[in-house]
Amino acid sequence: MTDTKGKEIIGKTWTELSEFKPNNLGQAWKLADIISKTSFKAGHKSAEDIFIAMSMGQQIGLNPFQSVQNISVINGRPSLWGDGLVAVCQSHPDYEGIEESFDKDSWEATCTVKRKGKPPVTETFSKEDAQIAGLWGKSGPWKQYPRKMLRNRARTWALRTQFADALMGLITTEEAQESQSFKDMGPIKHEPAPAQKEIKIALDSALPTISKTETVEEVKEPETEVLLPQEEKPKKPKGYKKRVEEFKFIADDAKEKGFDIGSAIDTLGLEGNDPGMWKDSDLRALSKLVDEADWK
Repeated sequence: MTDTKGKEIIGKTWTELSEFKPNNLGQAWKLADIISKTSFKAGHKSAEDIFIAMSMGQQIGLNPFQSVQNISVINGRPSLWGDGLVAVCQSHPDYEGIEESFDKDSWEATCTVKRKGKPPVTETFSKEDAQIAGLWGKSGPWKQYPRKMLRNRARTWALRTQFADALMGLITTEEAQESQSFKDMGPIKHEPAPAQKEIKIALDSALPTISKTETVEEVKEPETEVLLPQEEKPKKPKGYKKRVEEFKFIADDAKEKGFDIGSAIDTLGLEGNDPGMWKDSDLRALSKLVDEADWK
């Protein structure tokens, strides 16, 4: 296998592959271009989108791969998936901890976030709040895991209030998708990126600005191009993505309770390590075991 300059890269160590550790705009652009041609692009439509996601992630302490996987754009506004938002706050040097509780009688989740040199911030989110916001009983996670969603919303609000500087105004992707302000905008649409002339940039160069009247001198590459065989991906069954997302909610719930979800999976005799291939009834049974487990 060869790199863009025709040099052998087989036998090199990961630390020697500087393309995966961008030190300048040119290297970051090259990495974005590589990711855009793989299934790892996490829904981003173009190398330009990936480049901007990586740039924004760098501002809040995420590495390029974390940025691509955790930053998404909903109706033109960048947002962070819930786990990514928590990770940014937990990695902050002033982060001191988080305390959560849930009142089963009033169905109210409470979250307190502590930060060095600042008073604790406490936020709550209840069943009544969810009803007012039009979220209660909504198809999807709010209907399947309402308690989990109440806790998530209380936690998100507390983290955003306490670490507004670290998050730079970013909201969670879940909030962006559910926000009342977007209801009148119809379903989320991802417009295809306009066709553009391919631009090749040397790894040690800066990202150029190009106008319609300008021309770009392309970087010369070796005449021989190595093409890797593409394996045909097996088709995934209907509802695969939904089952994977459901399992994630169940696993998060089990983790918060201190419950060993692995033992529950063994108890139910679930085979394989891909929840998307399980039956819906298997996930319901697993969710019931976790939901009935005591907090530790």
